[in-house]
Amino acid sequence: MAQLTAEKREELKTKHKRVYLYQDEEAGDFVFTTATQDVWDEFIDSVQSDNTSAPTRTLIDNCVVFPEMGELQQVHKEYPALADTLARMIREKSGGRKNAEAKKL
Repeated sequence: MAQLTAEKREELKTKHKRVYLYQDEEAGDFVFTTATQDVWDEFIDSVQSDNTSAPTRTLIDNCVVFPEMGELQQVHKEYPALADTLARMIREKSGGRKNAEAKKL
């Protein structure tokens, strides 16, 4: 279970434009960035053609900057449903709105 240090937090804040922290009491700390247009396009294209959880994991692998990839892959194995939680947060911080409403003009 990865724990984010103050030093690593500052390093990630300096390196990435927008970073967010999610702390799971069992799985540890996760720092992610928003999806770029290329990453988002790849995610949408793969969701439309792939009925597995691979597109969600790919989105996470592209946006999670902590923990490192090896540890993140282990988290996928130990906590497979956590991928949905992380992907939802990435989508929301990348501009997706959970309860968006449009009004008729």
